[in-house]
Amino acid sequence: MKKTVSKVVLSIFILLQFLAILPKQALANSSSVYVVVQSNQGIIAEGETQKTNALDALDEVLKSKGITYVLKDSSYGKYISEVNGLKEGSLGDYSGWMYAIQRDGKYEVPMTSIDGTELKKGEKLLLYYGCYPKPYLANDISFSTLSPNKALTITFNNYNDWTNTVTKIEGFKAEIDGKSVEVIENRIELPQGLEEGVHELKFYDFKEGNEIPNIVADTIKFQIKKPKFTVRVEGLLDTIVRGEVEEKTALLGLEKLLSDNSISYKVTESKWGKYVEEINGLKAGKFGGYDGWMYYIKSKNKIETPMVSIDSYIPNDGDEIVVFYGDSTTAYANNIKFTPDVVEPNKPFKIQFSYTYFDWYQNKEVTTPIAGAIVTIDEKNYITNENGEINIEGLEKGIHSYRISGYNVDKSPTVVKDEGVFNIDGVNSPSLDYRDSAYTEVISKNNNLIKKNIEEDLSLTLGYIEKNQLDMWAFLSLSKMGKKIDEKLIEEAAKELKSYGIDEYTNTDIEKLIITLTAAGYSPYNFVGYNLMEELYNKRNIDKFLINDAIFALIALDYTADKSSYKITREKLVDFILDKAVTVNKNGKELYGWTLNSEMGINPDITGVALAALSPYMSNEKVKAAVDKAVDSLSKMQIDSGYIPDSFGSFSETISFVILGLTAVGENPEGLKFTKTNGDLYSALLSFRVNNGQFAHELNKKADYMATEQALRALIAIREFKRAGKYNFFGNNVDVNKLKVFEYTGEEEAKKLLPKTGDMFDANTAVALAFLMILVGAVLVKKQNRA
Repeated sequence: MKKTVSKVVLSIFILLQFLAILPKQALANSSSVYVVVQSNQGIIAEGETQKTNALDALDEVLKSKGITYVLKDSSYGKYISEVNGLKEGSLGDYSGWMYAIQRDGKYEVPMTSIDGTELKKGEKLLLYYGCYPKPYLANDISFSTLSPNKALTITFNNYNDWTNTVTKIEGFKAEIDGKSVEVIENRIELPQGLEEGVHELKFYDFKEGNEIPNIVADTIKFQIKKPKFTVRVEGLLDTIVRGEVEEKTALLGLEKLLSDNSISYKVTESKWGKYVEEINGLKAGKFGGYDGWMYYIKSKNKIETPMVSIDSYIPNDGDEIVVFYGDSTTAYANNIKFTPDVVEPNKPFKIQFSYTYFDWYQNKEVTTPIAGAIVTIDEKNYITNENGEINIEGLEKGIHSYRISGYNVDKSPTVVKDEGVFNIDGVNSPSLDYRDSAYTEVISKNNNLIKKNIEEDLSLTLGYIEKNQLDMWAFLSLSKMGKKIDEKLIEEAAKELKSYGIDEYTNTDIEKLIITLTAAGYSPYNFVGYNLMEELYNKRNIDKFLINDAIFALIALDYTADKSSYKITREKLVDFILDKAVTVNKNGKELYGWTLNSEMGINPDITGVALAALSPYMSNEKVKAAVDKAVDSLSKMQIDSGYIPDSFGSFSETISFVILGLTAVGENPEGLKFTKTNGDLYSALLSFRVNNGQFAHELNKKADYMATEQALRALIAIREFKRAGKYNFFGNNVDVNKLKVFEYTGEEEAKKLLPKTGDMFDANTAVALAFLMILVGAVLVKKQNRA
């Protein structure tokens, strides 16, 4: 009876140590099976064999060493009862022989008897003597790093899968590369780390007499090698480059990434170590203070600032290093808290973004809220208040993304652009994953699953816009589709112009009127007494044009097919647009196109509409070359889900304008160049559709009229492109000279409104918003009833 109980307990002991995990870096000889037999006093036998059955492999190695063993039957199958004279029960009632297999980087205790277990080449069979609960299988060995010459701690634990408990394994000896190393409690500490290469770790606890060892002896090999990590470089207004590298130090990784992407940089020596003085032309001290290039480290659970220079920091595998330009006031979001602590799904809550750092003057850790930052949660934008907080109406249970940024004009960012994810489960405080890679994984979306039917898609959105004519931009699509236009909008525009006077109108205001009046069938030569063509092309100065002014001026001139002689000609506008094109390097890609600010990178909206404006002039070699480069750049900017994001995220209007530009120059938005792993431009656009043919500005948000109207333009362009292989949405065959004059029926003397100057926008804001306003179909008219 005692032996039966002993066997049962031994079986349970074996199962309790099932699936012991070794470090992934364990290396094995893949040409044979290796067998190790150990008693409590030492290794009895070891050797290689070509046998793959566990019992056959053991039998061959033991016999080759002249060692005897006894095999017995039980209700559980055959088992080893004695080896080299050491019998089961010799060192305690529940002592005996047991075995494990080192397989695929794990210790595994098979659920079969030894004669029914098969091994593969490269695996190791361990037969050892024990008495529950010892010896422990070191099934949880952790390496603090595998990077060369970096402080290394190796920790030995036993994980019990059944009870979900971890036991420290103490009281054993260890060697690395044949040299004895000190074991402190359950760990080995090597302050200087190890050199690059393959190393051998041996651990054992053989006893004299009848004691049971604390650990199952074994020898594993592990590799110290250059770590693989990512580097992201943040400039003043956008990401300069991002990529994965494999190097010994953070600086070497940064240099490799920059060199591989042909980005200039300068590294300087100092008494504190090397530092980065310049990247991509942005040099330390640009703003005359202590501003310059800095860095921090991101991992899954934390963001930290190493207290060493960048050339001295040795990354771990999987580190994410953020190199950014800033000064002492530039924060990064390393402290994110939720209120309440446990967030319930679909219930309001707050997120606070703070920056925690060590203040050397106060000699203590300080936490400051990050105020005035733009935070994007699942593609919805917020701005942090003075306490660094944003208020969320509620989110579904599950994983959500966040992105934070705080760009400034002519000074360092308020906060470094960063991104990560958090998980709401309604039970615990939301868990954070600070890694860029986690963010990228969450926002990836498979738009290939979206059903596309251009006739149905177009009809649905057209029906909505036809019934809801809220802006004159809709006239372009409605006229092309033969739909009736609501002239109340024209009446309102006439009243507005009559009230303000033409001098209060921006260039884009006039351009919108010219295009939309022509689309409605009315003359731009006389609108409430103003010749809009004369006002724009003769009275305005092209030297004061912004890029969007020139683009829509060229579109308006071609849309009307006006052949009159003006001071501002088509040729001048084409040259102006070509001259304003820029080449920037972003994420290691050389991009060409148009933008309001080159430091923010190429703006896909502006580039798309610029292509449409230039499309009639592609017989010009310079235009053709510019168009080709811009198209290639848009393709490079497109991400896996089909979106082409700008510096602030992915928006439907962006895709709509890119589609208009591509179809105008004969490029297929569903073609090879614009089809990525999880979608093309058409499917990406449809991912913003919500209901009744309406589209949202941002993903998973409410319908937006301007987004819907612009999506209608894109859908028309896609359909006509499918029919003809090329389609310029802004093309028009109307004879503008034959258009009738709109008869304004309002008061002859409309009441004057306040001047269109001196509102809440400053000059810089007006410049930055100029193109955005025309894109969303708004006229930049600053009057009291427009907030």
